[in-house]
Amino acid sequence: MLAGCQDTTAPDPAACLEISLPAEKVRIADEVQITVATRCRGLQSGAPAWSSSDTLVAAVSPAGVLEARSAGSTTVSARIGEHAAQLPVTVVGRYRVVALGDSLSPAAINERGEVVGTLKFIWAFLWRGGTVVSLGLREADAYDINDAGVVVGRTTVRTVTGTPSYSVERITENLFRWQEGSPAQLREVSAGGVRIVSAAVNGRGEAPFSMNPLYCGRFCTYDGYGLQADTMKSVSRVKVTDVNEQGTVVGLKELGPGYGYYFEESGAVAYSGGAETILPGITSGRYAYSAALGINDRGEVVGYSGSGERVPVRWTAQRTLERLPLPAGFQSGQADRINNRGEIVGSATPRYAYDEGRIGLLWQNGRLFRLDHLTGSEEWTITSPRDINDRGQIVAMATHRPSGVKQGVLLDPQ
Repeated sequence: MLAGCQDTTAPDPAACLEISLPAEKVRIADEVQITVATRCRGLQSGAPAWSSSDTLVAAVSPAGVLEARSAGSTTVSARIGEHAAQLPVTVVGRYRVVALGDSLSPAAINERGEVVGTLKFIWAFLWRGGTVVSLGLREADAYDINDAGVVVGRTTVRTVTGTPSYSVERITENLFRWQEGSPAQLREVSAGGVRIVSAAVNGRGEAPFSMNPLYCGRFCTYDGYGLQADTMKSVSRVKVTDVNEQGTVVGLKELGPGYGYYFEESGAVAYSGGAETILPGITSGRYAYSAALGINDRGEVVGYSGSGERVPVRWTAQRTLERLPLPAGFQSGQADRINNRGEIVGSATPRYAYDEGRIGLLWQNGRLFRLDHLTGSEEWTITSPRDINDRGQIVAMATHRPSGVKQGVLLDPQ
């Protein structure tokens, strides 16, 4: 009778444990579950002990969730008893920074990634895939664009009449509607003395706008137009900021009392179906200021509220007010836009009413991020986000650190 042979060679501890990620690279701010696989019988059960060789790049929670913190490389290790496994991890920027060009100030982006704004302070432009298209309108600002490519904004039209020895220049303020392949449609709204300061457009082509006096110093009284879908009725002391696909218009309303162009209180306001709703603020009464700056198709609204420093806020579809956090060391801020995924962009400053030190922010899934920290690049400081679409693309103003030049950028998710 022959005795059976048995392999008594101990398994390599490194071969008994394996860890992996769904992708070779992870993006800054991603939180990814690491998969653990055991290859040897008799491997003791229990949760692995985790570590990272560079926790500034990425850290691992006790549950094995990797948190990507900054661009770079690190090695993640897992250990169960004497068995260990390692995994090299590369963290890349969450966004690729695309410079739109010198002297381009973006205002809005649609779902096709088309950007509109103002070029060299006097030309309305459309940016598409690296190409800048002039709308052919001088002394013009493009404020918004819908997914059909309809652009709305303002333009000044100057008409000279008379003879060579005596001529008269007539200056009019016009709301324009532009779509590629057709001449811009102009609608004269004033023969002088006022200026269109904001306009928005949704997929139904509804384009509310607001105006204020051309020369009014620091404080201006607004008038809003097109706040109801079926009319262009004027609502005094209202500044329009955004409109969603259901036709709900949001903005700010001067609640008074006012003295000349100065007003002591403003409220965030929404118009839907002809009804006006003043949204709740953090404070109320004299010197309380709130503004609704953006709305998504779910009816969620973002803006700011406060009586001194501005506090970024979100109003739910049920109009419940929620404060949004600010980074340490920043006392004032605002939330500018919200997309249909609930992602919010805005900015913060160390002190109220000062642009110096302004930084761009992203609020996402209950977490707060500095936008320039998400790029993985040391070249850019993102200062003022202007819009975000449902693909997560963001347009913003930024400072190119090596040159000190301020220009518009597109943050394109990688």
